[in-house]
Amino acid sequence: TASTGFTVLRPSPDVDGRYLFHWVRSEDFISDMVRHATGASYPAVSDRIVKDSLIPAPPVAEQRRIAAILDRADAIRNKRRQTLAHLNSLIDSIFDDMFGGLTMDTINAGTLMPNMRNGLSPATGGSYSATVLTLSAVTQGGFDPAATKAGQFAIKPPVDKRVSRRDFMMCRGNGNRSLVGVGTYSHDDRPDLVFPDTVIAGRVDTSLVDMAFLEVAWRQPTVRSQIDAVARTTNGTFKVNQQTLSEIWVSVPSIDLQHVFTDRVARIQSWRHAVHRALKLDKALSASLQSRAFRGEL
Repeated sequence: TASTGFTVLRPSPDVDGRYLFHWVRSEDFISDMVRHATGASYPAVSDRIVKDSLIPAPPVAEQRRIAAILDRADAIRNKRRQTLAHLNSLIDSIFDDMFGGLTMDTINAGTLMPNMRNGLSPATGGSYSATVLTLSAVTQGGFDPAATKAGQFAIKPPVDKRVSRRDFMMCRGNGNRSLVGVGTYSHDDRPDLVFPDTVIAGRVDTSLVDMAFLEVAWRQPTVRSQIDAVARTTNGTFKVNQQTLSEIWVSVPSIDLQHVFTDRVARIQSWRHAVHRALKLDKALSASLQSRAFRGEL
């Protein structure tokens, strides 16, 4: 074991290492750990709880067969992620070609997004039910409306806490510094989805900046370095707030030139969305395989 917040597990001769790896990523194991977690600000489980958890243990040969199937499912998902990364790189290359040597105005994010506000997080014992985004909805390289969970709220979530295509959504806090401040937007109004307090949404002034342009500009090194500089950590979680984000400056060309950029990358964006959809299907298939595997049905 380690004293840094990790538990190290070494498989015995009766347990295949890859099989164990997939087990600790399974919904059954994670749900069991969540049930036993204690601590309000930083929920955790003890080494003993982890080590005392039970793992389905068919013969090692069967474990290896199961692990090989789950490895192949993982490989397919990794290929999709690589494809997404390549498409993002292609969009960034077009961005560099168009704007790399161009003199542009620098505008504070608070001007581009004058109405910033935090979302609304579920409350224990709340009387209003709604579907709420998880952070992965905005941190995985594009908006994912399927990254949700059921939530209970103390009040009925108001309209300005619901997903709108006019809002740019940014991660307010994360243990991974590189994900703090990451932003994206929904292409559709989704009043059925509430964004949580861990997300800051900014209503975009589209007379100044195109949504698709802003998404790419926001991940450029000049912006990313500013976000990294203002992120602060407590208890291992890096955070930004509305004030610090509003002071981030973004280089912005004319709105007409932004629209030219958006038109140029439109087909790449459509491919990107198609890969995102395929990745979600892969994820569902992988979860199904995983569940069947540990029930002995694979």
